[in-house]
Amino acid sequence: MSIGARLKEERERMGMTQEKFSSACGVRRRAQSTYETGDRSPDSLYLAAASRIGVDVGYVLTGQRQGAKRRVPMDLDDFGRAAAAVLGISEQQLLIATETLTSKMDGYGIALDLLNDSDGSNGAYWGIFELELRAVVKALIQEAISGLGDPDSELLGKVLESVDGVIAERGTQLSSNKKAAAVVMLYRAFKASGRVDPATVEEAVTLASA
Repeated sequence: MSIGARLKEERERMGMTQEKFSSACGVRRRAQSTYETGDRSPDSLYLAAASRIGVDVGYVLTGQRQGAKRRVPMDLDDFGRAAAAVLGISEQQLLIATETLTSKMDGYGIALDLLNDSDGSNGAYWGIFELELRAVVKALIQEAISGLGDPDSELLGKVLESVDGVIAERGTQLSSNKKAAAVVMLYRAFKASGRVDPATVEEAVTLASA
């Protein structure tokens, strides 16, 4: 079986038309057709894009299947909320970003509920989803950072150190989200003076742990 035939096999395994597959890989449908017929050979940029959306590029090139990659389940909800709090990203901004991502996936003809299938057939969908998710998150973070101006990393470090000190001294348990919210609030309060007030830090930790 030729490279083009194996490429076609992978596309069909993923349940994608030539038009949608070529769009995801950054080429025109006509180019995709010539790759599959063997009239042209795909370049490295195309293969890298194909790999990102879940194509077994090793199989396409060599005819040998790679072993299935095991995904490590991770609960990143708390981390995501903490990061959003640190960057000052609002719920409304997160909602708009979610709608943008949903719209992008709709453009591929992929419903987000397909990502919840557990039969192992959604690897290609995950590849596209993760690619688009990174683009949306990058834009969201860049927007948030541009609104912060030039952050004072030294002051931020002192605030974080002070908050950690109070938490350790009291033996307080704070979720990542609450800790991040407290640090952001204190940083903004101290930014004008550039000095950390211990009493205010203790009060903030008390409020966060309530």
